[in-house]
Amino acid sequence: MQEWRTKGHGYYTEVSDQKQWFEVTKSSERVITHFYRPTTPLCETVDSHLTAIAAKHVETKFVKINAEKSPFLSERLQVVTLPTIIMTTKGTVKDTIVGFEGIAKLDKCSSDDFERRLAMNGMIDYEGDPRQAKDASRRGPMNVIRKSTLAKRSYDGDSSDGESD
Repeated sequence: MQEWRTKGHGYYTEVSDQKQWFEVTKSSERVITHFYRPTTPLCETVDSHLTAIAAKHVETKFVKINAEKSPFLSERLQVVTLPTIIMTTKGTVKDTIVGFEGIAKLDKCSSDDFERRLAMNGMIDYEGDPRQAKDASRRGPMNVIRKSTLAKRSYDGDSSDGESD
């Protein structure tokens, strides 16, 4: 756990640019990235949930990056709707959440809903069945609506400094 803390795990932080994002995804096995825009209210909602979840799950690195200031990376990862959450494992995009897709209805979304969705692909360690809410009377089973078309794409951080050839 100390190694994770040294790498900044346990906190939800902002990466300043695309180069730093590639460094983060190389140095941590599991990374959850929120692509956001400061003027999008839903992005603030995602921020509050991911801040709470990051503190509980030091096994995964949680970061956010301003999509407007990262056009190369946003285009490369096909981020067109905000908020978008990109989940990477060992340098490969494992899954993508666009908006609140596959989590819950916006007006009823909780941090537990986010946790369960992130756990479905092993991005965080989760006790119990991530398809069932902890308060099962509150919600029914959760299903992933759409798996990412980027799931098997890999990226090469060495050639991705934010500039294209």
